Amino acid sequence: MNLRSNLAGAITLLAFIALVGCGKKLDPVAAPADEGSLLRVAVTEAGVLVSCKTPIFYSGKGGILRAEATNSEFGTNKLLHEFTTPQASFLDEHAVVGTTYRYTCITIGRFSSKSGDPIEVTFRALPEAPIFQVTPEGSGALLTWQTKETGSVEILRSTDGRQYAPVATVEGDRWWDQSVNTGRRYWYRVALRTDQHTVSAPSEALSITLSAR
Repeated sequence: MNLRSNLAGAITLLAFIALVGCGKKLDPVAAPADEGSLLRVAVTEAGVLVSCKTPIFYSGKGGILRAEATNSEFGTNKLLHEFTTPQASFLDEHAVVGTTYRYTCITIGRFSSKSGDPIEVTFRALPEAPIFQVTPEGSGALLTWQTKETGSVEILRSTDGRQYAPVATVEGDRWWDQSVNTGRRYWYRVALRTDQHTVSAPSEALSITLSAR
């Protein structure tokens, strides 16, 4: 039984390498999802950024696959990028605006092949950043904004005007920052997130210094 299993695993690996070498289309092997293989997708100005992260002790070959939707149905998976490291990222610069794609991370170990859960994303132009203002309000800073699209607003704050950290994600059109100190200057930037994979570039920074009353 062990001999048969080892032989089957070796054949699977050789077939994968052969397909990669020939540049042919590749379908993920039908196998249970590998929970250790994480797939993250982000829409950028230059294309769709796809990242895979495998278990820390993973040893083998893997690839990032893409299938394109036509008439609401996905076509055959194509190999975009091959990797042999625990983490891999690839920028799909050939994504077409308005087209929906399904990305999958596949890992092929010594004796088995597994594919993670696929992620579907529609490539689009990034949304515009919100137009916002910040004013003193009581003991805090009040941020208000306007957006051209619906979504949630991510708020970034800095105490030096260079290093920003996320402090809140808001569904409405305002946010009151009460965790600020009087006499200290704070800088803010905001970004609009329209879905799980699409977020605008951060806005220009605005700053405020709250005076003691």
